[in-house]
Amino acid sequence: MLRIECGARHDHLLATAMPMQNLALIEKSGFSEVSAPCSACYFRFKSALRDMGYAGAESTEAGEAPAELAELRAAVDARMGYAYQNRLRVLSVLDLLTERAGVQRIAARVTTPLRALRVVSYYGCLLTRPPAVTGAEHAENPQQMDALVAAVGAQAVDWSYKTDCCGGSLSLTRTELALALTRKLLLAARALAADAIATSCPMCHVNLDARQSQLGLDFQIPVLYVTQLMGLAFGLPAKRLGLSKHLVSTDSLVKRISAS
Repeated sequence: MLRIECGARHDHLLATAMPMQNLALIEKSGFSEVSAPCSACYFRFKSALRDMGYAGAESTEAGEAPAELAELRAAVDARMGYAYQNRLRVLSVLDLLTERAGVQRIAARVTTPLRALRVVSYYGCLLTRPPAVTGAEHAENPQQMDALVAAVGAQAVDWSYKTDCCGGSLSLTRTELALALTRKLLLAARALAADAIATSCPMCHVNLDARQSQLGLDFQIPVLYVTQLMGLAFGLPAKRLGLSKHLVSTDSLVKRISAS
């Protein structure tokens, strides 16, 4: 049997070169910014830039010699056949919404305020940490998604689990651990009487939505992308937003919004 390794787990050069090659293609196409909807992709982009020394002096490992950094850059550029110019900024979806669209402009578009909903914002473990990689201003208590939730009229419920890991990356290798981490988050949201969990990470969404039926809990909590909450507040139909495709039903949530 042929086993193929992508290099992301064992080989630092490959783990750096792969995301850098994508960034180089985007840079060569003339773009100055790229948004990565997937939190894991966002983290790999930011990690590669850090390891290449493009995220500021504070981003290099303590004790890393400039010669080693130059050697890595040279090796990666040789693999790509291109010398990266560091003209590209990597944005998360939350960066894109809060900085480019703007919280106030989003609030101004609301036609159906989600006043009936108590929502906890779940960022996951890759969007903000470690701050030396992501550059997050508030790594342990981010506020971007909370601001978006409040902008669409819902009550943004503060909680202590917004950046805890849900175990999404362990779903196949350590399923029991992934279930335990997911259970902890759902119980915490339930304790706060949350009507929904908002997220922006596809892997977190799948884990929190799909795993609920495996946990034997006596409740279920809908898990929505923050963009779906925005769509509901903008008056878009639930079907158009893909809410019927969730494994945890969102029907009662949608009815509550319509009745409010």
